[in-house]
Amino acid sequence: MERFLALLLAGLSSGAVYALVASGIVLVHKASGAVNFAQGDLLTLGAYVYLVLTAYVAPLVAVILAIVVLFLVGGAIERIVFVPLRNKPRLTVAVATFGIALAIEAGLTVWRGSDPQSVPSAFGSGSVSVFGALLPVLSLWTIAITALVFGVLYAIFQYTQIGRMVRALAADREVAVMYGVSATVLNFLTFGLSGALAALGGVLLAPALALSPFLGFSIVLYVFAAVTIGGFDSMGGVAVAAVVLGVAQQLLTGYVSSSLTNAYPYLIMLVLLLIRPTGLARPTMAERY
Repeated sequence: MERFLALLLAGLSSGAVYALVASGIVLVHKASGAVNFAQGDLLTLGAYVYLVLTAYVAPLVAVILAIVVLFLVGGAIERIVFVPLRNKPRLTVAVATFGIALAIEAGLTVWRGSDPQSVPSAFGSGSVSVFGALLPVLSLWTIAITALVFGVLYAIFQYTQIGRMVRALAADREVAVMYGVSATVLNFLTFGLSGALAALGGVLLAPALALSPFLGFSIVLYVFAAVTIGGFDSMGGVAVAAVVLGVAQQLLTGYVSSSLTNAYPYLIMLVLLLIRPTGLARPTMAERY
């Protein structure tokens, strides 16, 4: 029982981080139709920014500042990459964001080196005992914070004007623009918000792992499996898929074999897609640029 609880919490915690990163990909795709392959490296960059800032300010302040910095970085990517290429084929934009990802990795390697580094946690350390199982405090915070973030995102995109405009762009971009929706502003905001979500994921994940410039690359592989299952336009579907993958990955690693840890998310994805080829969400055929 103790082992099951520990694995379950680890899976929920990793699934929560996958969900945060995946939600940024979904937001960008809903608003602009673009697929941002740099999302995982934005997570890494956010973790490094947080690590540097902890030398000068309190950890919680460093969290907020890292989120703000990555919001601006995400917005800058929209201005530098998406705006000049918005009328180009989707593959062109995707390749450009992949180039940004490689540039971030290279820049971090030059700036901080490639050796793994430990990162202090802003949300406590140690463990608490639950039914005899020692559960990391950071994992509990990760799950709670992610649940709160998704609650806020749901409220924003269901009940605010910004949410209605993003949904309008996702449904039919040309008609939405004709009715006065500012695609330029919304694209900047969604790219910025995706960067902020990646930064939060990095701040929550990095203290539990060794931080290196390549951390985000491995995470984004799992994230795209979750997005494929959940659907590029379904925030709820992606969140469910991310948690399912995280939990299944940890349980299979603990009870079946640890040698296939990196492969489990994609094996699960293949099985689910064989059962339901459209994934958890209904397919969409809309072209948005």
